[in-house]
Amino acid sequence: MALSLPRDAREELELAGGVVLYDVSTALPRKQHPRGMDRRPKDAKIERAYVHHSGALGRGGFPGALSATEFVMGKKKSPFPGAPYHFWLPYRDERDHTGRLVVLRLAEDEYRAWHTGGDANHHGIGVALQGNLSKTGPSASQIEGLEALLPWLIQRHGLVMPLGISWHAEGDRFGGRSKSSCPGKPTVAWLEDYRERVVAPDPLKSAA
Repeated sequence: MALSLPRDAREELELAGGVVLYDVSTALPRKQHPRGMDRRPKDAKIERAYVHHSGALGRGGFPGALSATEFVMGKKKSPFPGAPYHFWLPYRDERDHTGRLVVLRLAEDEYRAWHTGGDANHHGIGVALQGNLSKTGPSASQIEGLEALLPWLIQRHGLVMPLGISWHAEGDRFGGRSKSSCPGKPTVAWLEDYRERVVAPDPLKSAA
């Protein structure tokens, strides 16, 4: 399915063969917030990537990310100064003009997105899977996107595994706020398996 991108979308890099990251952060609304938008302290080290689901399917591609951002910013007394996550993985299989699966960057790494709360926001990157995945788990295209995005984040920020990849339901372990329904049991099961796969030694390499 072809993806409609905003005019100023920028191709950031190819995360893996057939999966590309597009930066759409400049096309999303943002406002100054009294408590600031930078990480505190400003040199706060990113220690984890927190995986979420958005909670609703909504529109596809960039319009879905835009709607989610506008929704949280429009809440009464909303603390959200902009996009609640750094990365957005559409539920549907959506690809650019070259046929590559698209992952969207909603905010720069230095931006303190409001996704898990407390210290988890200061030291975490927010990754959103579009949709309510409580019963279904990630779509096939979202799994493909995660398999490309997560290793890149691990390498980019030196995330220490297995806990370098986390999720909202265990946020209170790291100074944030847990939400038991996010990102849903099937997604947590996939992430737990991912942790084991990344940490476990490759038997072929071990035998070499």
